[in-house]
Amino acid sequence: MAEKRNPVHAAILSFLIAGTGQLYVGKYLRAAVFLSLEVLTGALYIHYNRDLGFVLSLVASLIAAFDAYRLAVRLNKEIPEEEVDVPVVFIR
Repeated sequence: MAEKRNPVHAAILSFLIAGTGQLYVGKYLRAAVFLSLEVLTGALYIHYNRDLGFVLSLVASLIAAFDAYRLAVRLNKEIPEEEVDVPVVFIR
C-alpha cells in the first residue's frame, strides 16, 4: 500500500533543490525535469549572468515547491483510509 507523504516536507525539499520534493512523492519524470532546470539555472548563474541565473533559479524553486505540495495533497487523497477495527465493549 502507498504511504501518505507530508505536503509541507515535499514543498520544502523542492524549494531547497528543485525536483527533490517530486522525488519524495514518487514522480520521477517530473523530478528529472525540475532537477534539469535546477542544473541549467545553476550553470547560467555560474557562467553567464549571476542576477538572471539567481532569479530564474528562485522562480524554478518556487514553482517546484508549489508543484510538489499539490502533488502530495492530490496523491494523499487517492490513498484510501485504512479500515479501523473498533473494539466491541460489552456492558453488564
